[in-house]
This record gives sequence, structure tokens and C-alpha cells, in this order.
Amino acid sequence: GVDNAKLAFDVEVPREALLNRYSEVDEMGVFSSRVPGKRERFLKVADQLLSGRLCIASMMMGSAKLAMCIAVRYGTSRLSTGPDGKSSMPVLAFGVQQRALAPRLAKIVACNLALDFCKDRYAARLPEVDDTDAWREAVVLCCAIKPYVTWMCEDVATTCRERCGGQGYLKVNRLSDIIGFSHAGMTAEGDNKVLYMKVAKELLIMVSQGRFVNKPVTKKPLPSANGNWLDVDLQRSLLGFRETSLMTTLATMSAKLSGADLYASWMRRDANLVQSVSLAFTERLTFEQTVLAEQTSAIPVLADIRSLVALSFVAENLAWFLVQGAVSAKMAEALDGEVEALCARVTTQMPHVVEAFAIPEKLLPPIAHDWVAYNEHDNLGQSPHLAMTASKL
Repeated sequence: GVDNAKLAFDVEVPREALLNRYSEVDEMGVFSSRVPGKRERFLKVADQLLSGRLCIASMMMGSAKLAMCIAVRYGTSRLSTGPDGKSSMPVLAFGVQQRALAPRLAKIVACNLALDFCKDRYAARLPEVDDTDAWREAVVLCCAIKPYVTWMCEDVATTCRERCGGQGYLKVNRLSDIIGFSHAGMTAEGDNKVLYMKVAKELLIMVSQGRFVNKPVTKKPLPSANGNWLDVDLQRSLLGFRETSLMTTLATMSAKLSGADLYASWMRRDANLVQSVSLAFTERLTFEQTVLAEQTSAIPVLADIRSLVALSFVAENLAWFLVQGAVSAKMAEALDGEVEALCARVTTQMPHVVEAFAIPEKLLPPIAHDWVAYNEHDNLGQSPHLAMTASKL
């Protein structure tokens, strides 16, 4: 779509050729529609953007994989000071590198699984596009996954750029392009924050109708001092508890308001709560799809990826879980150590995981190949095309 220009065509389209699934213009030029009201017709047209949101999320997913592949390959070949005082240690062996990259690699895998689920559900719901209640599931999933993946892509690309040091600045190494591309995705086919408001609104309708897909657990997790952070049931319980609590709070509050008061609540006073509801829903959905993949495959690293994703979600909202009494102080104290250990284990599998992304070699930049050889001659700073031209002179 073009939202920053006006398109004009000097052509005449016969009335019989107009697309008329929902509206019609008769021989007398009278407009009619089986979708009542201008707003309803606008929303029906806006639904056509759902497939575009899935496409954008898919492009961002590919970009995030590319950024991670670049950083991991460079991290395994770039040597820094080792215990012997010489340049003998790959930077990927350092804890700061692992803590930055491993959780984001896990999130890429988890988001990929969630995106595939959303695409499958969208395709399954297409025959029901005119059934407002049934179609609502597709609307929620498409509007939830696009923001989540584009935000993820920007975070991954920015972190990978930093972890690649000065080489990450060079345009030829592609990370700057991915960062810019991710920013375009954040607002294309709907601003992410606006889409999350729509997700929250549609979720509340689904809850009120008893049609909420993947309804989370409502039982409050017990703050056991000896809880096992790697236990899938504990992880599911915590993420489901946060989602349910936030959604219940928003639903209860919104039910008491109307008109200008409801507008003030959603647009100003409680805007952060609205966003948190949609984020908690998407995080729990992402976690569940990772669990399903773990249960239906024989890939051992998925267990660590699932735990690292779940514990990263909890760590980002640890204060909330402590205030709610869902996590004990002793468990909270042990969380960082568990994340650290998971990062170390996932790092050992990172080269294999990025290899499984199957990114064509021709799309990978110099620092993902033999970057030492690349820098042995004058490559004019960045451009391989300029370097090739210069070599022929």
C-alpha cells in the first residue's frame, strides 16, 4: 500500500469489472453494500491488510535470521585475548557475547514457530472471512505477530551490530540495512502500538464470548522456594498467570467505563496496561508453540531454547511476579544463574542452529566468510562492487 502519496490512473473501468463482493454500483450509479455503515466497510477493507502483516513478519524473520547468522559466524572466527594473553579466544566464547546472542537466538526460533502457527490459522480461517466472530481469531493472531516479530528483528539486528564491533558498522556487512528494514516493518501495514491496541480490544471480545483461543491457566503459581526454573509446567503457569491477570484487570476496568472515560483510559491513563495485555498474550502464545515443537520433534536443543525463552520473559517482568507473589525471593535470586547456564549451553549449538536457517552463502557478507582475506586488499572501505572494479584497474 502507498500511504504517503496519491495515485491517479487515467483509465475508465467498466461498471461490470468492479470488484463487488461486498458492494455494488447499479446501472443508475447508485451505490449499495451488504456491509452496513462506513466504519464497518473500512474495517472490512482493513482486513485485507492481514496477509500483508504476515508477509512483513516473514520478511523480518528472515532478516533477523540473517543478522544472527552474521554475528555467530563472525563470533566464531574473530579472536580476542585468551588465557595465554594472545589472540586465541573466539569472542563467542566470552560470557558477554553469549548473554547477548543466545537469548535472542532462542527468541528467533520461538518466534518462527509462532509465526508459522499464525500463518496456518490464517489460512484455516480464510473460508470464514465473512463470519465476524470466527474471523476474529485470524485478526488477533496477525495483528499480534507482526509487531512482535518486527520488534524482535530490530532488537536482534541492533544487538548483533554491537556484538560485531566496528565491522558491524560497515554497510557491506549488511547489519545497518537490517536495522533500517526493521524500522520500516514497525509501522508498515499498521503501527505496532496501534495494532496492539486492536489485539487487546479483540481479545476482550473473545473472552466475553468464551471464544478465547489458547485460553491460559488461571491458577496462581505457588511461590515455592525450591521451584525448578526448567520445569515446563512452572514456566507455562507463570506466563499464563501474567496473561490472565493483566487481561482480567483490563476487562474489569473497561466494563465500568464508557464514552469519553473509556477513551481516556485506553488512550492515556491505562495505555501501558493495554499494551501489556497484548504482549503477554503474544509471549505466552510463542512459548506454547515452542513447547509443541519440542514435544513433536527429536531436537534436544529445543528444551533449552524453550526454557531460555520462558525465563527471559519472566526476567523482563520479574518485579511484577514478585509483587504478585507468584515468585519467591529465593527463586528470583536463582533466576539469573539459570539464564546464564542456559546461555552457555545454547551457545554450543548456535553454529548448528544458524546453519539450519539455510541462508544462501551469496547473501552473507564478508564477516560471515573469510573476512581476514577480504581485508587483505583495498576494498575501498565497504563496497565489494567497488573493490572488484578497483582490482581490475
